[in-house]
Amino acid sequence: MADVKTNHPNPEEDLSCPEHITPFRTRTAKAWAAFTASEARLRNLMDRARTEDTGRELITSCSEILSAAFDGPAFELGFDGKKYNLILTPEGNRVRLFQLVYFAEHAPEHIKEHWNILVGRTRSDNYVMRMHGLEVAAADFTVRAEERPGKKLALSLYCEKLLPLLEANENNAYSLAYILLDQVLGEIASMRYIDDVRLLSAPAGADSLPLSELPSYIEATVDPDGWSASADPAAACECYTGYQSTPVLEEDAPLRADVFVGMTCCLPLINAYFGGDDYYMDLLYRDGAVPGFLYWPLEGIGKNEILPLRDRIEAGILEKAGADAATFTGGATGEFYGYLDLIAWDFPAVIRAAKEVLAATPLGQACFRSFRRNAYSLTLKTPETEGR
Repeated sequence: MADVKTNHPNPEEDLSCPEHITPFRTRTAKAWAAFTASEARLRNLMDRARTEDTGRELITSCSEILSAAFDGPAFELGFDGKKYNLILTPEGNRVRLFQLVYFAEHAPEHIKEHWNILVGRTRSDNYVMRMHGLEVAAADFTVRAEERPGKKLALSLYCEKLLPLLEANENNAYSLAYILLDQVLGEIASMRYIDDVRLLSAPAGADSLPLSELPSYIEATVDPDGWSASADPAAACECYTGYQSTPVLEEDAPLRADVFVGMTCCLPLINAYFGGDDYYMDLLYRDGAVPGFLYWPLEGIGKNEILPLRDRIEAGILEKAGADAATFTGGATGEFYGYLDLIAWDFPAVIRAAKEVLAATPLGQACFRSFRRNAYSLTLKTPETEGR
């Protein structure tokens, strides 16, 4: 297809396949080493915060530690009566969620003696929010929930206390509402179920319910089987969506336009790619992670072999590069190509492993492409390299 470009003439200037960046896998290890060296001091600052003003020093210190892994980390610190909590917040960003889950799963075991490493704000039944001069709680809100496909909900919220802020600064009103929803449902569950939120200037009507009852409503009506795992960030990353599309076969169609069926657990990456939006690519690239996909021509590959071949390539890469070198997020089948999607936490290791694995397959050609629309592809195998 005309869209396929390979081998940028100036690799150091190319964002398509940035082999020169420090991998997120390496950055994660450095951040946890720094946290290990400083965690006793952080605990001391948190203890002193009950009687002294140590908040700014605490946040600055923890931010500097996490910045070894993240460009602009978002986090909260707390104490649950037994352990100290480091809460990594995705802020509604599903792509960031994969990164935070990876980071949390690599926390050293000895850290867990004193710390809970959490991804996403947890539920709080008695949470009172003080923000923008207001003091509100779930009891002050009513909600009308409208079910949408995929076990999603559109919420209409009403709160009399919120009306002056809604009129004066709508953005601040919505910000407050979203934070409160994170507390009522838990941040991961809120990301999972809430598709849209609308703030009302008048009560929703007889079919509304107290906001505090929304978790019970979801458990009983929307997702009885899945609610018990709704707070599990790792489970959220394993929630797959199947998709179908009509293949575009024109010569100048972009790569992946030939896809007619696929599955992904990270739909925002797919949507951003087709929309020409590099936001997620830039976000992860700054931290040394590279979202992208392997692809290869399907000519000569039997229909019954397409999926098993994809699975063998995935398993082989993880075996050779390490199980924590990449998270595979799905794949797709097109009229011309097969696709295997991933987020590379150690891009150089993944590429080295992919070349070795692909060399042992019957494929005559294979490439890697980042989820940047205007990107170059990295050639991993050609008929000339086969057997080397």
